[in-house]
Amino acid sequence: DELYAGDPGFFEYLVDLATTPNSRAQVTIWCRDSLLTTSREFSEFQDLCAGSDLLRIYRLDNWQRRSKRQFVWLRKEHRLPKNAEMDSNDVAKLLAVLDQNKAVKIMSALPLYCRILYEHAESNGANLFSDEVELLDHLIDSIRSREAEKGLLDETLFEEDGLDEWLEQIAADYVEGRYAGFQRVEAEEYATVVLKGGLSEDVERHILTSLLNYPLFQAGSGSGRVAFVHDLVADAVAARYYLKQLGRRPDELFDRLAHVDVDRPPLLRFMARRLDAEGRASLVGELRRRNKDRSFAVALTLLMLASPGREALARASVGLENRYLVGVRFSNLDLSRCSFRGSDLTYAAFHGCDLTGAVFESACLNRTAFDGGCELRDARFGSSRVQSIVVNGRRMDDSDRIHEWLSGASGTTTEGPCPTAQQFTHLFGKFVTPLGEARREALGDKALNAGKKYSGAASVADCIKEAVSAGYLRERDHRGRYSRASGREYAEIVQFVVDGRASDGIGRMLEELCPRPGCLHQL
Repeated sequence: DELYAGDPGFFEYLVDLATTPNSRAQVTIWCRDSLLTTSREFSEFQDLCAGSDLLRIYRLDNWQRRSKRQFVWLRKEHRLPKNAEMDSNDVAKLLAVLDQNKAVKIMSALPLYCRILYEHAESNGANLFSDEVELLDHLIDSIRSREAEKGLLDETLFEEDGLDEWLEQIAADYVEGRYAGFQRVEAEEYATVVLKGGLSEDVERHILTSLLNYPLFQAGSGSGRVAFVHDLVADAVAARYYLKQLGRRPDELFDRLAHVDVDRPPLLRFMARRLDAEGRASLVGELRRRNKDRSFAVALTLLMLASPGREALARASVGLENRYLVGVRFSNLDLSRCSFRGSDLTYAAFHGCDLTGAVFESACLNRTAFDGGCELRDARFGSSRVQSIVVNGRRMDDSDRIHEWLSGASGTTTEGPCPTAQQFTHLFGKFVTPLGEARREALGDKALNAGKKYSGAASVADCIKEAVSAGYLRERDHRGRYSRASGREYAEIVQFVVDGRASDGIGRMLEELCPRPGCLHQL
């Protein structure tokens, strides 16, 4: 494709050759995957051949271990292995390098990348890379050098750092588009911004074609769409872009990153690896400003990845009260006497943390995980809103069992939660988040009755009926949907869901429905 990608007349000639009467022409074209969608001429050629037997497209599979083994044999022994032949020591060592970890296995499945890794391993021995960040950086830089050495991309035709800016912008759009690919036209528009002025139309067109044939890309799903060869490559390039934005507009940056998965975040690991002191200061400042939105969890995860050590959060002095901490992983941290009061800890996990004297009052715990390495002595769970917890991989849903475990782990005794109060919290929680944000205005009868049923609580049907009677829910409309109240009643719902404080009206409902003798109706 390096010969014909920039030749607009190539496919026109090919059409003439193949459609001449009585033609017996048979032509095999090798191309990079991305060229199928990035080359207008190739796309038009495919359209012309559609519905006929003129064109047949074959795609190379990614390499599995058998292909990698044959590649190493050809490179090292200059032949393929015979049946049942054992690997030589040199071959075995190099194959072990290509099997070193998950990231290396993934990237070496791409033939070009496998060759780059093989050559690096031959020069540097078995210690290939310290982590996936170093691995991806090496691959990206090697690809760039290769393109320059082969004369496929002349960086002198770009503004200063123009090629970097183009790649990073494309990667950021790709990540924020949930890895669904990007339009060729958009990429070309970005490129014209970073090219030097005064270039001829032919030169500019050749550069744009070469850019989209970059070995970091492959054909996307759909006409005119392009994708990165692997999401890890996109994450590694986008991380460079986001770190620049952290120093310029951190407020906008974390709004854009709110979708990032905080459970397994390769993008955040790449950012953390490159984060310098100035970037860390910007990050901490932004954390102190943010509160209840999901972007706080993303920023906090980045800080923990970038600041290893048990005192990382204590040194940053970032408060964790009334925060969105859904899915956040706290690992091997000193969180003694830390307050999580009022925070949403749904799906959060504590691994090997010191939680001595930590405060969980009014916090929402749902599938919140604690492992055996956590110290919970004197931790306070008194009025926390606990739906379920996971202890050493085993989930607990029963309120009494949860209360018993929390009391034993913390060494403190509190009254067990009122099941009916918990049932109302679950009911109202369908309209309001644990941090008090509006979730939705109306729900159908089936959705309202669905979900957890607390042992010993009033029935969900009775809770709904009482909430309608007391004005906290409105009667079903013509579509059979219940809507939440507004005004004072809505404010009372929010207060109850957020910190467990029952207004007089909600208190009367609990008193009316709770079947437990002498219950104080605490959450």
